[in-house]
Amino acid sequence: MQLVVATCILAILSALALPSLRGALARTRADSLRMQLQSLLATARSTAITRQQRIEACPSDDGVTCGKDWSRGWLLYPVPPGSRADPLPTELLLVEQRRPSEVRTVQSTLKPRIQFRADGRGAGTNQTIRVCLDGQLHSKVMVSVPGRIRSERPNRPMPCKGK
Repeated sequence: MQLVVATCILAILSALALPSLRGALARTRADSLRMQLQSLLATARSTAITRQQRIEACPSDDGVTCGKDWSRGWLLYPVPPGSRADPLPTELLLVEQRRPSEVRTVQSTLKPRIQFRADGRGAGTNQTIRVCLDGQLHSKVMVSVPGRIRSERPNRPMPCKGK
């Protein structure tokens, strides 16, 4: 009888703790994505400087073509010299594929690709990748035109906006 009561109490406590654990796991996934994106972009910049050529990173759902959501994975590849339009990756330097989760990303500009020039500067405008969790902004990864890469987390809850 005591064993049944103890098992029931344990089951009730576990049921109460489960939502909290799911939330903690989702926040951990979002933090991991933020840190991985920051590392990816630092690698892209460093590779551009080392190879003395433009390097581009783009989100990828399938590990082959560029997509729109960085939370599913990404590609890193050199941009062919003289290329003006967004090229399809031919030589892949890095392919990352991630399992689907509740974490999503939203990019601040209409260009989902992030490119670094041979001198390490960003190509184009400042770009921001927003990491979203349950419709709320979890964190941001930003790339400035001079090539500085940084991330931050908001001090208060904010809706996750962007295109």
